[in-house]
Amino acid sequence: MYLKIQNPNSKKILKVYTGGAVFKGCVAVLSSTTAVLGAASISTGVMLGIFLEDQDTASVGLIQPFSDDSVVEGIYTGTSKTSLTDADLGKVIDIVVSTTTTANDTQKFNLDDLAGPFQIVGYDNDAKKVWCKPLLSCRYI
Repeated sequence: MYLKIQNPNSKKILKVYTGGAVFKGCVAVLSSTTAVLGAASISTGVMLGIFLEDQDTASVGLIQPFSDDSVVEGIYTGTSKTSLTDADLGKVIDIVVSTTTTANDTQKFNLDDLAGPFQIVGYDNDAKKVWCKPLLSCRYI
């Protein structure tokens, strides 16, 4: 499963130039003048939104931009922290980037990294899913 925006603003779709291969459902981050895959420690970059399609090479691609009410759903992973509780609501987490190159397994939320740009607003431990809001300070406005 890839990351997806729960309440997208369907009226806003951005065309961006990608800096290489990108995957549907992954966080798009601004790098100079191109949109690239978000990596771990993504809070140091400017998030644009979520890629809507796969691209094999650098070319024009589509992203769903984050808005003020965006909530991103995704699978979580963790080594020292393997589940969530109500006490985790409001905390921030980062993403982890898989070493595989398959689109459905590229990015997940990382429960072990509490310095990220996503604020936890909901969770389902049975499905290992988390719902997060992208922090305003880390996203393109």
